[in-house]
Amino acid sequence: MAPGQIAGLSLRNRILMAPMGDALANSDGTVSDRQLDYYEARARGGAALIIVGSVAVAYPGGAFSADQTALHTDEHIAGIAELALRVQRHGARLALQLTHGGPQSLYAIETGNPLLMPAPPTYKGPDRISRTLSPQEQFAMSAPFQQPTSRVDIHIATEEELFLAIEAFAAAAERAKRAGVDGVEIHGGHGY
Repeated sequence: MAPGQIAGLSLRNRILMAPMGDALANSDGTVSDRQLDYYEARARGGAALIIVGSVAVAYPGGAFSADQTALHTDEHIAGIAELALRVQRHGARLALQLTHGGPQSLYAIETGNPLLMPAPPTYKGPDRISRTLSPQEQFAMSAPFQQPTSRVDIHIATEEELFLAIEAFAAAAERAKRAGVDGVEIHGGHGY
C-alpha cells in the first residue's frame, strides 16, 4: 500500500484498475451515469489509478459497439471531465486507454460503415478459441452481422488515412487533457 509514481504522476498506493471495455457508455459514446457510478466506486474503494479501457478515437467507424466510450469529438469532453472529477475527488487518478478498432470495429459493420484495415485480411479458418464457443456464444458474437443495416465492407487504408488515424489518437489525447484526465495509454494490440 506504499505510494507509487509513474513518470511524474504520484499515486496514493500501487493498486490500479487495469483497462477493460465496460460496455456502459450511452449509445452515442458519451459517458453514462452508470459509468460515473461504476468508476467512482472503484476510486472510493482505494484504487490509486483507474484506466478506462477501449476509449474510441473514431466513432462509430472505429468502435466495437454502440456502448463503447468515445472521445472523438469535443461533445465527449464534458462526460469525461465529470468522470475525472468523480474519480479524483476520492484521491485516485484517471487515465484513458485510447483505441481505434480497425478490423475489430464491429459497430462499423452494424452501422454499415466500412472496416478500415492497414492491409488485406488473410483467412486461416476458425481459431482454437472459436471452436470452443457454445451455440449461444456464437449467436451473441454474430449479432452485429445480423442487423438490418449490417454490411461487411473492407477498406484498405491509404497512407493519408493512416496518418488521419494517428491524428485521431493525438486529438483524443488532447481532449483528455482538456477534460482533466491524468494520463492516456495507447492501445495497439489484439489485431487492432
